[in-house]
Amino acid sequence: MMMMMMMKKMQHQRQQQADHTNEANYARGIRLPLSGEGPTSQPNSSKQTVLSWQAAIDAARQAKAAQTMSTSAPPPVGSLSQRKRQQYAKSKKQGNSSNSRPARALFCLSLNNPIRRACISIVEWKPFDIFILLAIFANCVALAIYIPFPEDDSNSTNHNLAKW
Repeated sequence: MMMMMMMKKMQHQRQQQADHTNEANYARGIRLPLSGEGPTSQPNSSKQTVLSWQAAIDAARQAKAAQTMSTSAPPPVGSLSQRKRQQYAKSKKQGNSSNSRPARALFCLSLNNPIRRACISIVEWKPFDIFILLAIFANCVALAIYIPFPEDDSNSTNHNLAKW
């Protein structure tokens, strides 16, 4: 009885050592030959191959578990990204209210200043937004049409653009 227990313990230790060796070989990129790939120095090459596959599967599972743990973990409490998300959610909830603006602009214009109120109303006006987008588009078209020539040489298209 005692002899059987000692033999099982020795077998278990050998198995652990073989698993460790296979994992180390896998991590180093060493491939064990398959049973039909020619001479091997180990008599149990098919068993070694199975163990190397098991080590590869275990390593993949560990990597997947580590990846899911790193992506599911919330960012630290005081992190910048969390604060930005909270700020965005707050502004989204409030809409475009004047509360999201700083109390002073240019160190002198308060929220009640008529100049600042006029500027804010112009910027929030929908036709102004469309005008800005059209101006950007026209600039892109003008840059695409313009053909530069060396030494102030030009063509009729460039002269027409310069007149505008």
